[in-house]
Amino acid sequence: MANQEAVGEGHHQLLAGGPESSREVRRTVAHMLTSWGCDGLVEDAVLAAAELASNAILHAGGDFELVVRPLAVGARIEVIDRRPDLVPTVVPVSGSAPALRSNSTTGRGLQIIAMLASRWGYTTSASSKSVWVEVTENASTEPLEPIVVEGHRETTDPDAHMFHFESLPVGAALSSGVHVEELIREVQLASRTTAIDEAESATLRELLDVSASARLLGRHAAFSAAAKDQPRFSIDVRMSPAAVAAFGELNAMLTEASSRLGAGAVRLPSEVIEFRIWLVEELARQGSGHPPTPCPLPD
Repeated sequence: MANQEAVGEGHHQLLAGGPESSREVRRTVAHMLTSWGCDGLVEDAVLAAAELASNAILHAGGDFELVVRPLAVGARIEVIDRRPDLVPTVVPVSGSAPALRSNSTTGRGLQIIAMLASRWGYTTSASSKSVWVEVTENASTEPLEPIVVEGHRETTDPDAHMFHFESLPVGAALSSGVHVEELIREVQLASRTTAIDEAESATLRELLDVSASARLLGRHAAFSAAAKDQPRFSIDVRMSPAAVAAFGELNAMLTEASSRLGAGAVRLPSEVIEFRIWLVEELARQGSGHPPTPCPLPD
């Protein structure tokens, strides 16, 4: 049984963690790419998506989520599960490989993904993991290393504080995550980094790392709420002082950087800017000892 919902121009689906879901993933990805006019990429996209789903079913257990979004020349496919401790590891095709980490997701299917992708990687939060692949007309001719954002931490900062975000609008949260993700992608791509110098790129990477757990936890929670047709959701997030500071600095940096990336680059919509400003202000309020305030922004 699967719940389905369109997310912007993309598609989101909650699936049971069983073998029957692999067939549904392949059917859905083929349908979405065909509807976007990407017929020439359907075979690669379906194969990559099937590998992602198989890993989630085999290693993570339980329900998982499928997200498919169009790109300018292809699609981004991601599978979200609830095992951030099981991270992907590509099995080497030659040589004498060292023993792989016992808590890693292993399998030669990731070799296939690395060959098909124009970019791929994984992100983890405190309670979930997203493994994603971008299949485009500009695919690499060599296997690619994954882009990794580790938000899952085994240890807890003793100075961390629990924040409660009440009644967040799913639409704004999803739009915020998608647009910020796309803006980060633009900054990372060589063709669009002329306005971002090396020092700024290093700062961006540091802020992304420090704030990863909170950002990704919220993003994944928003997707889960969307799959259940919920217009709003609430979430508890434990954040260290460094993560709180990084969250605000990252918001300011991305908003400012978006104005310097030139024509055609991703722009943060006003509703996304308002949502992220409210989040930063709410962090400051609760950090000062005030009780949580329900988000006043519309659904």
